[in-house]
Amino acid sequence: MIAPPMSSTSRLVSRLGGGRQLVVDAVLLLAGLGVALLLVRHYLNPHDEGLVLQAAARMGDGDVPYRDFWWNYGPGQPLLLALLDRLPKTEPLMTWRLVRAAEDAFVAWAAYRLVLRETTQPWALGAWAATVVLMVVVRLPNPNATCAALVLLSLLLATRWPVAAGIAAGIVTLFRPELGLVALACLLIAAAPAARARAALAWLAASVVTLLPFAILAGPWAIVDSTFGFDLTVQPDQRLAFPLVYDLDFEAGTFLHFYLPALLMAGLALALLGLAVIRPLPRIVALAPLGLAGAAYLVGRADVYHLVPIVAAVPAMLAVVAAKTVRAGRARTALGVACAAVLVLFTVDGVLRRIDFVSDAPAVAGINIKQARWIQTFPGDVKETEQLRVLLDQRYPPRAPIFLANARHDDVRAGVTLMYVLMDRPNPTRYDVMQPGVVTRADVQREIVDDLRRTRAPVVRWMDPSGAAREKGSRRAGGGATILDQELATQYDVVATTGPYQLLERR
Repeated sequence: MIAPPMSSTSRLVSRLGGGRQLVVDAVLLLAGLGVALLLVRHYLNPHDEGLVLQAAARMGDGDVPYRDFWWNYGPGQPLLLALLDRLPKTEPLMTWRLVRAAEDAFVAWAAYRLVLRETTQPWALGAWAATVVLMVVVRLPNPNATCAALVLLSLLLATRWPVAAGIAAGIVTLFRPELGLVALACLLIAAAPAARARAALAWLAASVVTLLPFAILAGPWAIVDSTFGFDLTVQPDQRLAFPLVYDLDFEAGTFLHFYLPALLMAGLALALLGLAVIRPLPRIVALAPLGLAGAAYLVGRADVYHLVPIVAAVPAMLAVVAAKTVRAGRARTALGVACAAVLVLFTVDGVLRRIDFVSDAPAVAGINIKQARWIQTFPGDVKETEQLRVLLDQRYPPRAPIFLANARHDDVRAGVTLMYVLMDRPNPTRYDVMQPGVVTRADVQREIVDDLRRTRAPVVRWMDPSGAAREKGSRRAGGGATILDQELATQYDVVATTGPYQLLERR
């Protein structure tokens, strides 16, 4: 008896592993989303959160990155958030958090799927668990999670749909041009030899088409200088010493948290060693370029804010190596056991962080500001933010520009860029960022001073000493220029003070 032909839907379900597997996929996606959404409404990150949201606000107003404001990533992330903010009933602080939660859940599921192609469900689930709890260690709106999601998507598509995989990998270039090259390397490893040319052409087309408008408006060199140039010339001023000497009170969880960067580097080394001895080479080796790029990123600044993209690659590679070597002779078994042990430590570290995050969450209060209506943070920060908003609204017309300054600018660590968004006021200069190697430079300070003189915009100065404190372990030496500080000292008067903020007006 001849079986009836399968419908296109049935063929797709069959390729994805059948109905039972789709149920498992749905459960993992929902579970990952649940982990990522824990306390999604809580806390503000005035510096990192502010940089991306202010860039999105600028693009929403028609500004072009590189030309109209300083920006060291690709234009994709602020463009995405600016477009989402156009949707009805959306608010910038909650929108990006929901996007990031979905990306974290997808990355963990994609890692699970990639491992499942090579081995069994238990190992794939182990990779999912480690990936999801590490992806959510720090919630940031920068493009790294988006890039990781697109790279893993391209690897899932590479064997059957190389052109679609090339498009997904090419879009990475819009978000981070450096990682766009990494995505291409991953794609060429994953795609079948006969399909690599098509995949590479699709990558090139997607990269050019998405970046071309910004290259025309700002100039191609501006993009290269602001991304690759930043990595080579500015990032060294922001590096931290790699955490190797534990100098805190001993506690098992804290000890494990402290050594997570080192554990990730060790896990990557074990995974690469294991992949080198496995024959035939498993397809999971396509994640190696992403893991190596993530390692370089983490070494550049070894803290929890720079865990992505390495955590999107290493757990999956470890799971496959462990599955294929744990019973393959004495030496390989030892390697497999070591990989499995590191995978377990990743999961334990991530779970402990989530437990601490939920159980030790301090009291919070809602912010009575439209841009952050759904967000809650520390009551003291809420009071200071609302008071500053009232002060500015009383003294200046809506949308009148302000400049956010630090207590000093010859030596800075971070700023409060988020206040541009919360105050709903543009910046009259090109520089929203308060980072060493950028705002500490004499030429940048001269440009800021010229813009302030031209616009006569008031200045909100954040006087908290943490903004000027040097980070423990920082490698950068000495201070920077004092041109901006001299301008503020000689040409401005303090007209009001609220909390840690001074309001300055030009004489």
